[in-house]
Amino acid sequence: MVEQSKRMQPVSRIADQRERKAAQAFGDARQAASHQEQRLNELRSYRQEYVERFEAQGRSGLSGAQVRDYQRFIDQLDRAIAQQEDALRKARESLQGSKQEWLNKNTKATAIRNVVGRFRRNEAHQGERAEQKEVDNRPPRPQVLAAE
Repeated sequence: MVEQSKRMQPVSRIADQRERKAAQAFGDARQAASHQEQRLNELRSYRQEYVERFEAQGRSGLSGAQVRDYQRFIDQLDRAIAQQEDALRKARESLQGSKQEWLNKNTKATAIRNVVGRFRRNEAHQGERAEQKEVDNRPPRPQVLAAE
């Protein structure tokens, strides 16, 4: 008869593989969210620098066309920032989803490992009891009397 722990090993292996795959997806989603956040920060920084340049040049005088060009470009940056904020929001949602998926797979794999461990302990205990029973059922050895 095949031991329960051995029968559960393929199930445990599959659960472990699924957990590793979910952990990899979680790591990838974390990296993607970090990249989106970095890109957003770069856009905001660039916008701030551009506004400061606009204000500095405005103090020394700008033509109406130059003011419109600056304002048009700042509007484009604002749209790009809004798009990037949306991309970051989606990346964070994906991150949360992949985190939950990994947690679920981790919980399942841990539960299966615990079951396999319990089966192994039970099997070891049963083996010890069978061994003890065998020892108990052996006929006693005859005592050799010392020659007088």
